Amino acid sequence: MLTHVDAIIWLLFESDIKTTKIAKACKTNTQTIENLRNRNKDLQEISLKQAIALSDYAQAIKEAEFHAKRRWVVYEENKLKIYKYEDLHSLSDTAQLINEITATQEVEAFEKIKTIYSHTAPNEAQRFILHRFKQAERDAFRSIGFQ
Repeated sequence: MLTHVDAIIWLLFESDIKTTKIAKACKTNTQTIENLRNRNKDLQEISLKQAIALSDYAQAIKEAEFHAKRRWVVYEENKLKIYKYEDLHSLSDTAQLINEITATQEVEAFEKIKTIYSHTAPNEAQRFILHRFKQAERDAFRSIGFQ
């Protein structure tokens, strides 16, 4: 496994991730991370195991940041749907990928309303919530170029 020095440099000097969180995630002590951040210790002085852990953690954070704003528009069950990365596993075999997008404010608002709606039984849902859900869905699709 290779380490990526650029990823480690980003993690230690450019990210706003707390020292204790990095140390815990990388299973190293806080003082080592603090010494690296304060430049009291050179990156070349850490063990290969520590470098791999730091590199892997930085890459995992960057990947999570990338996926946090990405959405996939899918045609499934005769309807367009918007999926987050972590929800793609629930697609049916007949689903077709239409587009990959960056989430707009409208898409994020729709997802919040969708969460509220999904936790309300349909027969108990107030007409306002249902109306807001449908409007948010239309706004979300319009914001990404679908009518």
